[in-house]
Amino acid sequence: MADRETDNLMLNIAKRETERYLDYKQINSFSCDDLRKIDQLWISNSDNRFGFSVQKKI
Repeated sequence: MADRETDNLMLNIAKRETERYLDYKQINSFSCDDLRKIDQLWISNSDNRFGFSVQKKI
């Protein structure tokens, strides 16, 4: 579920709803708030086992 939601969220952020891929430039343009949203999505759907902040702690 988080995979699909992450896909949709990232495509929405990059305004690429019609195309199912992102390039390096689009990914690098994500704001800190966008990355926090993705992190929180993973944390909330994985019982705090996955997410950027979890990986940072490891």
